[in-house]
Amino acid sequence: RSDVRCYYLMYLARYVQMLISVMLEPRRKDFPQMVLHHLVTTVVVSVSYCKGWNRVGVVTMLLLDPTDVPLHIAKVCKYAAESTGKRIWRTLADRCFELFALTFFVTRLVMYTYVVYSVWTEGRPNV
Repeated sequence: RSDVRCYYLMYLARYVQMLISVMLEPRRKDFPQMVLHHLVTTVVVSVSYCKGWNRVGVVTMLLLDPTDVPLHIAKVCKYAAESTGKRIWRTLADRCFELFALTFFVTRLVMYTYVVYSVWTEGRPNV
């Protein structure tokens, strides 16, 4: 379907763009991990699309993305706290990181575990 193909292409483009951004930005201490993460993600998304595992791929992408929002907001607040020295930014960073931890637990450890279990038990006969 064209809407799934469009979603896959936009998702892939997002991670390719983030990979390029990591290469062009000043190097941070997590540089090798971020490069590896973006490379692996682009490969996994490409393989999922090429193999036709679209349903589980879309569900996985939708489950794994919500944690990025509070994590990136927490990073911005942390950088703002370091550059301005204001305590409010540190407090906001801490609250956003707590929200990240909660969404990580729910989406990646609970819901994604169910997806993996479902694919393993219900999808194996179809492969």
